[in-house]
Amino acid sequence: PSNINHNFEDKQLESIKGGSYLKEVTEGEKKVSAKQGSSLAGLILDGKYSWNAEFDGKAISTNNKKIVELADDIKLILLSPDDEKLERLQKTWKKELRKKGYLKNLPNNVFFDDAFEFMTAKQKSKPVLKEKKVSGSRIPDVKTLLQSKFTEDTTSANGSSVAFIIECSGKRLLFLGDAHPNIIVQNIKEVYPEESLPIQFDLIKISHHGSWANNSPDLFKTINSKVNIFSTDGEKHGHPDEESLAVLISSKTDETRKLYFNYPVANAKAFDVDSLTKKYNYEIIQGDGKTPLKIIL
Repeated sequence: PSNINHNFEDKQLESIKGGSYLKEVTEGEKKVSAKQGSSLAGLILDGKYSWNAEFDGKAISTNNKKIVELADDIKLILLSPDDEKLERLQKTWKKELRKKGYLKNLPNNVFFDDAFEFMTAKQKSKPVLKEKKVSGSRIPDVKTLLQSKFTEDTTSANGSSVAFIIECSGKRLLFLGDAHPNIIVQNIKEVYPEESLPIQFDLIKISHHGSWANNSPDLFKTINSKVNIFSTDGEKHGHPDEESLAVLISSKTDETRKLYFNYPVANAKAFDVDSLTKKYNYEIIQGDGKTPLKIIL
């Protein structure tokens, strides 16, 4: 009976792990299937590696530790998540388990860790329900876009995203992951309390591919950089959003702001017109999705 129950539990977790998200991301990949796919968490557990050693085995949370000394001149400053964001993710996970009738005797095995990772990835892949605007060939109306109502991302998966600053050899690099902007604004102000806003960075990796729900006007009043990176092909959700680009380019700057895209995307092309680049003092650099972009700081 115990063996039957174990098999049932694994099948329940497999139904989460092997859902539509995993099938979607592995479609066309002959070497990877739903059965073969494994998350980083599952691989770490299976290999018996140490979890979060710099955080004494605890969760990566600003409530546990904010500064990690990586080397003599390299420091990581954690901005997200905090315990509250992680607790919301835990509630989402328990809700998913309840749907599957999986309420007790939670195992500590690869199946369980894989199922959790793929559940959060599946949640992150869901688009925010709003009218999507892709500029295409028309020139964006920046003034109108700046009047757009901002509604912050509330998904627990994105809220649990790790965001951090790397300080190295006098440089500041800001990596926002998919984090919610409210926690970023709050913690950056705490990290640099003596500095006037916006806080200057040598590079910013823009949050969540440039999604409007993750890049608030308040965020761009708090941070600024000459170098801004967007990591997206724009195909599934039309990222980056017009509103995010409008707020970014209209933010105050004393030098030409550069926007790097690893893929050619529709909204980047639409904003790459002389009437806008000259007025707002920015430059757009688009990759081809195959050749890495080289950025010298």
